[in-house]
Amino acid sequence: MILPINWLKDYCKTEKKYSEIADIFHSIGFTPDKTTKEYIDLEITPNRGDAVSVYGLSREINAFLNKPFTDYSKPSRFTKKKNSIISFDNEKAKESVPTYAYLVIEGPLPKKSPTYIAQRLKQININPKNNIVDLTNYLMHEYGQPLHAFDLEKINKLEIGFGKKGEKAVLLGDTEVSIAEENLIARSNNTIVDLVGISGCTNSAVCASTTKILMQAAIFTPSVIRKSAKVAGLQTPASYRYERGVDPNAPTYALEKAARILEGWGYNIVEKNIVVNCKNKEKTIPFDYALIPNLTGIKVDEKTSRSILARLGFKVVKNKIIVPSWRTYDIQSPVDLVEEVIRIYGYHNIKPQALPSNPKPPQKSNQHNVNELITALAGMGLIEVKSTSFISKKEASIFGFDEKSLIEIEKPLSAEYVYMRPSLAPKMFEALSKNPWYDKFTIFEIGNIFKNGREAVNIALATTNKNHCLGELLPLCDIVKISPEAKTAQLYKIKRPFFYVEAPIEKIAPALLANKMPTTHNKYKTISKFPPVVRDISFLVKDSTSIEVVSRDIATTEDAILIVEPLDEFESPKFKGKKSITLRITYQKINETLTTQHAETLHNRVREYLIKKYQASIRE
Repeated sequence: MILPINWLKDYCKTEKKYSEIADIFHSIGFTPDKTTKEYIDLEITPNRGDAVSVYGLSREINAFLNKPFTDYSKPSRFTKKKNSIISFDNEKAKESVPTYAYLVIEGPLPKKSPTYIAQRLKQININPKNNIVDLTNYLMHEYGQPLHAFDLEKINKLEIGFGKKGEKAVLLGDTEVSIAEENLIARSNNTIVDLVGISGCTNSAVCASTTKILMQAAIFTPSVIRKSAKVAGLQTPASYRYERGVDPNAPTYALEKAARILEGWGYNIVEKNIVVNCKNKEKTIPFDYALIPNLTGIKVDEKTSRSILARLGFKVVKNKIIVPSWRTYDIQSPVDLVEEVIRIYGYHNIKPQALPSNPKPPQKSNQHNVNELITALAGMGLIEVKSTSFISKKEASIFGFDEKSLIEIEKPLSAEYVYMRPSLAPKMFEALSKNPWYDKFTIFEIGNIFKNGREAVNIALATTNKNHCLGELLPLCDIVKISPEAKTAQLYKIKRPFFYVEAPIEKIAPALLANKMPTTHNKYKTISKFPPVVRDISFLVKDSTSIEVVSRDIATTEDAILIVEPLDEFESPKFKGKKSITLRITYQKINETLTTQHAETLHNRVREYLIKKYQASIRE
């Protein structure tokens, strides 16, 4: 939002320099992207549609400078009589246009705009065209209310509705767009003359010969314009404001000022009319001023708080706050009012405070306890599984879940995500099936399940070794053996038996975890900057020898051995009571490059160690 300094000072009388003004805006939530002596380019957050205008921003800075709030000049009465110009195709279109106000104007041919309008438009990067079009752009930037001028002699009336697939429209600037069913449009004589809320069409534009004008200022539902602009692939100054929410009372204010200016230029206002399809309801929020220090820790007295809210346009009635029309969209709760008070009061007024000398330790949350449990289980050698909370119809059927009791997803992404899971079992079994090469392991998951209309947290454990502490962790729960012949195992093509247990998380035996946590004697080891050397070794040992034991044993024989990885283990009758083991050994020195000769010397020592301790036969 480009804010010309001289334009701002029409509504904010201040002697502050442009850099000071930029700092003020930054402090109250509007970040300057660029600052010059002539203008400030401010970043406006999507929730602040009221601030996308000179008038809206002047309201903000006046509140900060402790200047009284100045409302729009009150418009003369807009008639709500039956009109012969505007109609709506259906109820959906009518609901999308809460307010439609307009002027019917007659007068001289369009001409150049006065110098002050032309110059200000150039400051905001808009090229002046003629006084009618320029006036709509000028007032849109000043009040935040988009306006549009039609050549009334080119249209008989406007019928507002939604587009049809396959239709085309040529917008101002000769941009052709394909119309979709999501686009809100205006037709005249069955021809599209306006992509509503985004851009008018060339076939209804004001031109050099125009003498009769329809000037509209309307309110459109933000979500409708957002969807329409996205489908059309366009964003215009008008749609930018409509998507954020335009002040429901702004149409009459903007048209009133347009009428005064036009009458000064010699135009005749034939008709002022307003169509109200949905009246804006005044929003009242109960407010307790004690909420400010309770939420922020900043003490702002009630008198100051009331003054700040009043300067921002809120009406303060005892302990109730009436929200101004231009904040209809973003002020929803007392918390929003606290934010308004604090940002204008000034974050710089927050005084630094020393921490308490003996602070109480924070209480552990449930999630903190769950995280500790996960850490403990992982320390015991269990592998954590993370899975989705959805199951398919096939899974529900195979596991015997009652489909009537399941929570069904209203719009599932695929056939795999039809129900919320009532158990962790389906995804735990699926995890087992994805690790067919790993013959011994224990996995666990802690996650939400959805059963009997309620959400709960369960823990599930699955292992190929029943003695891997399942009974100790969940002592009062039934451990079930799942064979490859079971339907649930066949669903995931699981080819080995395993044991499974699942229960509410509170049934786990926490006292055992402390005793099960392994004591580690690992010490920090510097990471080497020098390249490693990798060697493989194969050998025959007694078939009772454990490959894991051998790997751990070799890793301790030399300081230069970084990693020992088991690669292969093979038994055959021809080995006569022995088996073949292959290991991959990574050698690396901390302080120097390991030469090939040195690496070979280390590898020979490993060979000798295997021969001496395990009576190994080295395979070349």
